[in-house]
Amino acid sequence: MTPSIAPSIFAMPTLRQLGWLADERVIMNTDHSESSPLSDTDNVTQLLERISKRDTQALSALYDAHAGLLMSVIMAVLKDKAESEDILQESFLTIWNKAVMYQPHLGKPTSWMVTIAKNKAYDRYRKLVRQSEGMKVLKDNMVDDPVTSNVSPKADNEELLEGFKELNEDQKKAIELVFYQGFTQQEAATKLDAPLGTVKARIRRGLLQLKNFLNNKSQPKSR
Repeated sequence: MTPSIAPSIFAMPTLRQLGWLADERVIMNTDHSESSPLSDTDNVTQLLERISKRDTQALSALYDAHAGLLMSVIMAVLKDKAESEDILQESFLTIWNKAVMYQPHLGKPTSWMVTIAKNKAYDRYRKLVRQSEGMKVLKDNMVDDPVTSNVSPKADNEELLEGFKELNEDQKKAIELVFYQGFTQQEAATKLDAPLGTVKARIRRGLLQLKNFLNNKSQPKSR
């Protein structure tokens, strides 16, 4: 079952935003049905060699030939078009950055590219699973049971976001990384360059503040 995908607060960088890709087809072509892998392994190897020298035309040619193949591999894991296209861009960005590391004697270039795409797809899938589970835990622990029974899911979500805005920046960043983006607490600590105990404390205090906010928000108003 495909995990539910909560919206990410931080935007992912795209190939166009990186500013080095002149050919818009690499970004704009999301219909990969006519893409067909190059049959000549030597030609693909030569394209990777040119890419290692920062040849954007070679990257465009490689994309046109192999986007369909990599997209099918990624879709088989994620089962979601938007997420898969995001990972497709990440995969070609990695190919652009690591083409110099490809070694022909270790395997076919298509196998090397498929491995990159598959690994990234599984990394994203694991993160989405953690994210989905984290959001459920966040909601389940925010409001006391007698109150949640009277609150609609939509209202609960809106109030959760409203309460989130009341947290301080350190608490927001820690909770966002763990519950909205699917990082573990250790990964969040590394990303925030803070001790693990500090990040755990920020999350604990933030969740307590959120719970108090939602419980107060949900109490019947006196007339």
